[in-house]
Amino acid sequence: NARFKPSELINLKGAAGEEKFRMDGPRMRMLKESIAEKGYIDDGDSILIHVREDGVPFITEGNHRVAEAYLSDRPFVKAEIRYLRGSENVAAPLNNKKGWLIDFGDT
Repeated sequence: NARFKPSELINLKGAAGEEKFRMDGPRMRMLKESIAEKGYIDDGDSILIHVREDGVPFITEGNHRVAEAYLSDRPFVKAEIRYLRGSENVAAPLNNKKGWLIDFGDT
């Protein structure tokens, strides 16, 4: 588990193209309504990021939570990173195993 500033994750693509509609749309409206009604609840759910074999990371769970955190200027989000098919051995933005820097750029 890791903690990231939402601004560090907002440019990551969603595993199924969610980046195209995570800033608005029905799911984002439902999330905002829930927060307005119940307040922000940190229930321990982490964002799930998969890093594929070429080192490219994708948000597989929590695209709307990342967007809401970014839009609301929350200080951080929790994320779980799973490395797929040997990606932990590739120089990549989310692989700090060998001291590689986290710089998401245009991934």
